[in-house]
Amino acid sequence: MSIRAEPALAAVPMFKLGAMECAASCIMTYLRIAGREPGCFLLDYWNLNCVSGLLVSSRNVRLNQALSDLYGIRLELAKGCPDSLRTALRQGHCALVQARASRLRFFPPQMLGHEESGFEHFVLAVGAGERDGLVRVVDPIAGFAGTMTADQLLEASPVSPELAYYVLAEKPGRMSGPTREEMFAYAAGRNYDRYVRARHSSGIYAYERFEEALERSAEADRASRDGWVYRNNVTLSSIVKARPAVWNSFAELGLLDGDAVRTGSERVREIANGWTSLSLLLIKYKNDAGERSRLEAVRRKLRELREAETEFLAWMNRLGCAYGAG
Repeated sequence: MSIRAEPALAAVPMFKLGAMECAASCIMTYLRIAGREPGCFLLDYWNLNCVSGLLVSSRNVRLNQALSDLYGIRLELAKGCPDSLRTALRQGHCALVQARASRLRFFPPQMLGHEESGFEHFVLAVGAGERDGLVRVVDPIAGFAGTMTADQLLEASPVSPELAYYVLAEKPGRMSGPTREEMFAYAAGRNYDRYVRARHSSGIYAYERFEEALERSAEADRASRDGWVYRNNVTLSSIVKARPAVWNSFAELGLLDGDAVRTGSERVREIANGWTSLSLLLIKYKNDAGERSRLEAVRRKLRELREAETEFLAWMNRLGCAYGAG
């Protein structure tokens, strides 16, 4: 998807999915700029991963398929100097640019706690000046819309003296997108399969990896444990926000009857409340780590969440199979 008319930065409609959702937030902001419906991007975004002992709902940008399958937009990985990025922007494209958040002059310092855990950060480049060479940049997580010089881009780059970025480009020859029924069936099936058939530290196995991290935290010093709990509180807040957003994207397809909408809404509300409860239980554990019952309370909540999410995704998959068969 090319955007020939560069948007006025002050009017860029930013979309912030959650604190650790920089790539998804940039992509949804791009879709809004391009005049596409961004909600469909979230249809297959029911994720769970355990990264560096933290539970997160974000997905590696390289594993994204919704842009290609639902929108006909591909992510083209590129590395090069700022001039190569500016060339792509002047051709009418936007780009996801990888950056170290701590080296961005506009990024709030209080939001930097997760960089040391290895989390990537992205900003959205939406245009480049013909004369001044400045790159127009949007960062939905930081709430920033402004410009960056070539030196500033290189300073923030994790692969300096080059830039790493993904050009967003429309697939050639694409005539029409999938139907609502096809989107529902596709996304519900992918959400369920990725969750129950995942490996290592994703889906249902994320709970196991997190329990291992929980045990390690019990043996850690107070400062390390407090930092670990705080970082999880931030990532869990993103899960709480992302779960209803994914469900709403299904409901807004307009395929579900009233009973199904009420059932799904209630299930997702209970799931989101469960993640909030887990965050609170971690705070109680942090404040009284020597009490074994605090650990057991966290474990029980993890089991409840795993069961509730698996049952919900199975229910959605059954609905999707019905639409797919039709």
